[in-house]
Amino acid sequence: MTNPTAQDIENARIRQEIAARFQAEYNQCAAWAEQLFGTGYQPSHRHFLVDKEDEDRCRHTGERPTPAATVFSVRHIESGERRHFLIRDGKPVVVASYEEGFGPLLLELHPTLRIEVREQMVAPQRYSLCWSSIETYKPRTAEELAAARQRREERKVEQDAESNPLFREQIRSGQWRPERKPRGRTPG
Repeated sequence: MTNPTAQDIENARIRQEIAARFQAEYNQCAAWAEQLFGTGYQPSHRHFLVDKEDEDRCRHTGERPTPAATVFSVRHIESGERRHFLIRDGKPVVVASYEEGFGPLLLELHPTLRIEVREQMVAPQRYSLCWSSIETYKPRTAEELAAARQRREERKVEQDAESNPLFREQIRSGQWRPERKPRGRTPG
């Protein structure tokens, strides 16, 4: 068994933070659903609106955009029935659909931004409509990540050995490895 590297440990830590955030979002949505609809509803997904200026800023900074509005969807475990709600003044409110939940925000035009359409300058919609699932995530431990890395490396050695039959034994013993082309774009 391979011992975890510092990178394996860091990756496991980051994945655990993400899993904790996912679990908190899932738990909050489940609590709101139970408050509104009773037991048996599981969080499914959410639709949310993001201001185009915030979206552009986050695209360049790597930050997460702040939704202008969110409609949550839940599904009943047994019947499959879908229900929707939003949060207004800190309280969950039932809506028939995300369209109803967003209302006029869905088609609101941007107050300052202009784009050219058929040789005319027009205002685009102010918000981008986005979707994301609401789910839990069980991340791998550093030891599991190290074991997976070792399996990938062993498969790659075997692939190299099969692709280079004249050097099969040297590749398997670690005496020689074929030259690798760099991944991604090459400078130049």
